Amino acid sequence: MPPSRRFDAILFDLGNTLIYFDGQFPEIHDQADAALAQGLQAAGLKLDSDRLLREFRQAMDHYYTQRDTEFVEYTSSYVLHSLLAQHGYANLDEAALQPALAAMYAVTRRAWHVEDDAQATLQQLKDRGYRLGLISNAADDADVQALIDKAQVRPFFDAILTSAALGIRKPNPRIFQAVLSRLAVPASRAVMV
Repeated sequence: MPPSRRFDAILFDLGNTLIYFDGQFPEIHDQADAALAQGLQAAGLKLDSDRLLREFRQAMDHYYTQRDTEFVEYTSSYVLHSLLAQHGYANLDEAALQPALAAMYAVTRRAWHVEDDAQATLQQLKDRGYRLGLISNAADDADVQALIDKAQVRPFFDAILTSAALGIRKPNPRIFQAVLSRLAVPASRAVMV
């Protein structure tokens, strides 16, 4: 009979746990902003790109501060849509913004890389019978899903949840409860990495 263990599930964060950022934030953000501006122009929006991007960065900075105190995730799409409404695009369908946001996140994704031992560690844990979950605080669910696939770690996880998809950020207990419910594991039998 195998020895009993204290935990049945192990939950992981994504950024700075399984993947790491290897780039210069100011340079990457400038490139990402340029991609966003091009995407908005391609969608037919007639805007002063420099002004819009400056306001978008200010709005995102405010959003980052707010989400870290309220633990609510409004998403970058929501922030951009709200800003564009102030510029006369109130009736713009949010789906029209997705290609521009995808272009922006494609730039930042290039600077994220999988940790050398992530896949081997996850495989060992799966081989030992642990249920694995991933919870990532992020402003864009599609970006996180693409990062997971880029790192080739999706097959190891029994449940994946982002704050952008749920609307709640860690450390709000509800995001942990949601993943544990999907894993069918009580909190007393889980640990977070």
